[in-house]
Amino acid sequence: MAIYAPFFYGPNQKVPVHVFLDLSTLQCKHLSQPAELLTLDLMNSSENSIHQQVEVKVNSSGRLTAIPFWYQVHLDEAISVSTFTQDSHWKQAAVVLQHPLEVTTGETVQLGVHLHKSSISITACTKREEPGMMDGTSSTQSLA
Repeated sequence: MAIYAPFFYGPNQKVPVHVFLDLSTLQCKHLSQPAELLTLDLMNSSENSIHQQVEVKVNSSGRLTAIPFWYQVHLDEAISVSTFTQDSHWKQAAVVLQHPLEVTTGETVQLGVHLHKSSISITACTKREEPGMMDGTSSTQSLA
């Protein structure tokens, strides 16, 4: 299973996590291309805690207020299911940042992706910020 996320912003977002979103219907501006946040082997039950950093290049300047995400499950080599497709009854989710970031084209945003059991949390900071400053931009989403 792979989890992907582009950056986007939208007006008046105040809650930390939205679930069951249909990203195709939201008025937003994509600030990056989708990036793979993590890959899980669902056949390996001991893999229940992952911490990694993902760098994403900004391709459009704007205010980063949320990190939407979805997943793609590969059932075998020929069959996969994605929660990003419009024809799926599954939807997407988004982590809304408590402190939005102003980003510019060409800049790199560092995402801290943390999976523990059935919860995922994502932090974000720009490369010009120090890594310890990421604590104000985090949120947690349950995958259960």
